[in-house]
Order: sequence, then C-alpha cells, then structure tokens
Amino acid sequence: MSDSVRKQLDDLLRESAKEGVLRGERPLERERLLDGSKPATQYISPGGPYGKKEVGRRILLPGDHIFNHIINVNGNLELQAGAHLIPGPEGGLNVEGKLIFLGTEDNPVIVEPAMGYCQGIVVREGVVHFEHAQIIGMSKLDIVKGVTRILGKTGLKMIGSYGSLKDTEFTESAYISMDGEGSTVRLMRVNAHNNGGFVGCPILQFFRGSLFAEELGMYNNRSEYSGLSIAMMKAEIVRAHLRSQRTTALRVYSSQLLMEDSIIAENSARYGAGLSIEENSLVELLDTIVRSNDAKVAAAGTYLQESILRLKGTTRYEKNRAPIAEAIGFVGKPPKLEDSVHIDGEILAIERITGRS
Repeated sequence: MSDSVRKQLDDLLRESAKEGVLRGERPLERERLLDGSKPATQYISPGGPYGKKEVGRRILLPGDHIFNHIINVNGNLELQAGAHLIPGPEGGLNVEGKLIFLGTEDNPVIVEPAMGYCQGIVVREGVVHFEHAQIIGMSKLDIVKGVTRILGKTGLKMIGSYGSLKDTEFTESAYISMDGEGSTVRLMRVNAHNNGGFVGCPILQFFRGSLFAEELGMYNNRSEYSGLSIAMMKAEIVRAHLRSQRTTALRVYSSQLLMEDSIIAENSARYGAGLSIEENSLVELLDTIVRSNDAKVAAAGTYLQESILRLKGTTRYEKNRAPIAEAIGFVGKPPKLEDSVHIDGEILAIERITGRS
C-alpha cells in the first residue's frame, strides 16, 4: 500500500470511527480503462454499489479499493489484475458463489487490510479461482465447500495471515497452488490433485508460521521438488493420504512435524519418495503407513539428513523400492523406533546425496 493511500485511509477511518463507515465515498467506477491507466483510489460505500447483498457478476477493476463494511455477494465477484482490495477494521467479503482473482505475475490481485486486521474473506458453497493472488496480513480467510482452481506461478499466496480452508480442492496448477509465508493455516478435508510440472515448485508450500491439516489428500501431482513442503515451522498432519505423486510426497526442512494416522504410498522420486527430512528437523510418525514408494537413487521410504525421526505406535514401512535403503536412508542420527513399529526393508547410513531433485 502506498504511503499516500495509507494516509488517506487513516484520515478516513479516524473520521468515521464512531459511525463505522467511510466518509467521502463515491460510487465504484466500473468502466474499463481503455488506455490501461490505473484509476484513482475507489471508496466503496455501504449505501452504494456492494453496500447491499448483490446478485450476479460484479467486477473490481485495477486500483485501490477501500471499504469498511461487509460486502455480501450472492453470485460472482471478479477482481482483475492490479486490483488492490483494502478493507478497514469492519470490512470483509462474504461470497456465496464464485470469488475470482485474475492477477498476473507482474500485476497480482492483492488483499491487504488497512490497519493490519479486518473481518476477513468467507466463501461458502462456491468456487474460488486464484491467478496470482496475494493475501497479506489477513485475519481470516475461510473457504468452505469450495473448489479452488489455481493458475499462475503462485495461485494463492498468504503472507502473515490466518487462513482456514475446508472441503476445498486445488487442481490444474502448473506451479505452486498455495504458498503460506509467516501464516497460521488450517486445512480441513482439502484435496490437491493433478497439479504441477514446473521445475522447483512444490504443490503446497508453507514457510514459517504454523500448519494444521486434517484429512489432507494429495494425489496425481507432478513436481521436481515435492508435493507438500514445510520449512522453518511447526506442523501437525492427521489422517492425510499422500499417494501416486511423481515427486517426494512430503519435504520437511528445519521444522517440527507430528504426523498421525496417515498413509504415504506409491510416490516416486529420485530420493526420499515418501518423505525427505532435512536440516535439523524433528519428525514424529504415529500410526502411519509408508508403503510402495519408489526412489531411483536411494531411500524410497524416507531420506533423513541431520535430523531426528521418531517412529511410534503402529507405524509401518512396507514394500518401498530403491537401489539403496528401501525403507530409510540417513545421514547423521539413525531413526528412533518403538517396539510396535514394523520395518520391511533396509535402514542404512548413506553418504550425502548431491545433485538431487
């Protein structure tokens, strides 16, 4: 947000604090700008367009859109490339239909609360389509029973935000479907399938912050990096099913992870097809099955590098295939096993693998 826009917004919010609305509004300009120029800052009025429950297709053009009330849309809300949505503390989106962000790599759609918090974005019983979307400092991102279609190098990027995605599907992304940076993310019954293919991009990527995922499904994804990547954070994953991916299913880097009652199966990669655990990570697998993963180089079930792996409960390694260390290959400390853990295949200390992908 530019300093001038921030100052205008601060003044407006200060004036309207008691009333909870913005003063000095004017109707939202919907005409297309044929010369491609950026329109002036738009103030969305509670009494004007979007002030009541809107039905049908609504478009937000490029520019800064400032509002301080709940925008209710029963239909489609489309934000075009360069649209910068700036909700005040009382502002938010409530969409029953399609929420469409049509950003570009050079001109993303950005949602950034003016004062560092707002009432958030809620999409219910709808479709969410993200192309180069950035959610910055959002206090609430709640997608319920949505089908999320992702395009662009990063479809949905959350920065310093709180997000909850339920009954949501990520599909048809060639790059990163979802990127969470410094955010607290909760995934409930989320599926990611038929994504990926571009070098160096995981499908779901989380860096710093925290992650809780329950009933996460990932299958038929392709990536030269990993399906799910978590780095420098804490995470808990329960009842996940990560299978049939042409990549390392789960990569953990300098993080703490508890994974419970999950299945990691039938994934293929150069190394660590099931899991790759790296750089001072701590991972606990509880009642989890690692089965039928295929590595071309080494460590089909798990590649463990200078990290701690604890296997607990009824965790099982079965029928993993690799030239070296079918079950677990480690550099540094060997994994710690409880008596009830079953390992089918070799656990071997291996040399550091270079040139891996």
